Amino acid sequence: MSENLAGLDIGKKLIERQKPIVYLTANEDLVTLKRANRLKPKAYIVKPFKNIDIQAALEIIFANQKTKIKIQGYYGIKKMSPDDIMFVKTDRNYLEIRTEYGVFRHRSALVDFMKLLPDSFIQVNRFCAVKTERINERTASQLKINDSIISISLYLEISKSALLIF
Repeated sequence: MSENLAGLDIGKKLIERQKPIVYLTANEDLVTLKRANRLKPKAYIVKPFKNIDIQAALEIIFANQKTKIKIQGYYGIKKMSPDDIMFVKTDRNYLEIRTEYGVFRHRSALVDFMKLLPDSFIQVNRFCAVKTERINERTASQLKINDSIISISLYLEISKSALLIF
């Protein structure tokens, strides 16, 4: 790398490598702020700063980092954000993970996979877990997510009813 790189140039390189960035700068001008904002930094801190400013920015970044789930598919391991998953179905030894951009098969038990998912996922029957934000329609016995119809078991309907009302 050249020794003549500015902070914004280094920021571009970090973004290319999908690393979160925090701008710590003495520049308070609007032009620099707008240039930095194009790179979508996680924070922009102007000098002089307090230690708590840095600590707060870093804690917020780490708290908001989305963990990716490793899925073993036909062509090797793929990392996937839980936000991309609409629902997960099991056929005992394999999971069918349905996303907007495709269906993936992963060898795992549903109960084990559920431990990797955030609280926005609920198991609606013995064979299926859904992301509650992805539910388009709901009846007493079924959910609709895009074009997929998923049955709700009566037990889960009663125990999770607060989560399924929208």
